[in-house]
Amino acid sequence: MTDAATPSAVLVDLLLNLQLVLSAVAFVLSLIAYRGYAGTPWGRVLEPIPVLLASILVTTGIEGAVPEATYLLVSAVCWTVTTGAVVLSTYRITTLRRGASR
Repeated sequence: MTDAATPSAVLVDLLLNLQLVLSAVAFVLSLIAYRGYAGTPWGRVLEPIPVLLASILVTTGIEGAVPEATYLLVSAVCWTVTTGAVVLSTYRITTLRRGASR
């Protein structure tokens, strides 16, 4: 979080907190959705989504709480995991659309 109490710093803090809350809600909902479709072709599509949301939660949650060098490293790893999860989910939905379930 930012140190100064300027209006823009307050807005940034507010937006970071909102991102954290929304990401946490999305994470829980994604787990429920995955669990509901587990063992089905749609479950395979939904499977990577909780992973990508967990990565976003970590990145958002540690912002300002750790040294900048640590944040940059963890953030780079998390965004790589997030991108990989998006690619996997996209691939799976593409193969599902073509009629292949595995």
